[in-house]
Amino acid sequence: MNVGAHIPSKNAIEEIKQRKGDTFQIFISSPQMWKSPKPREDVDILQDYDGPIYVHAPYLINVATPNNKVRHPSRKLLKDTCKVAASFGAKGVIVHGGSVGEVEISVLDMTTGEKL
Repeated sequence: MNVGAHIPSKNAIEEIKQRKGDTFQIFISSPQMWKSPKPREDVDILQDYDGPIYVHAPYLINVATPNNKVRHPSRKLLKDTCKVAASFGAKGVIVHGGSVGEVEISVLDMTTGEKL
């Protein structure tokens, strides 16, 4: 079983060793901004780490919303996050899917096409 923590991104390997963990989760970009992550300067150190590494995607992501002005940038940010996470071999990316919000559901009469 792996034991770890969500830790600061800077000096993550040293931090998790200090905590005596063997896995960890980090943010690779600001969790409350729409900025895509930049390539990591410590990519070699992260690639050489023995345990699993997880990345937490920014909180703003909402891939479930029907609002294109939110869903489209969410998909781009998630894609960019996954790309950087893959560059150092992250085991996975944790993302909250978001909210659909209120949606009107209509039931139609199959013969007339009228709302029931």
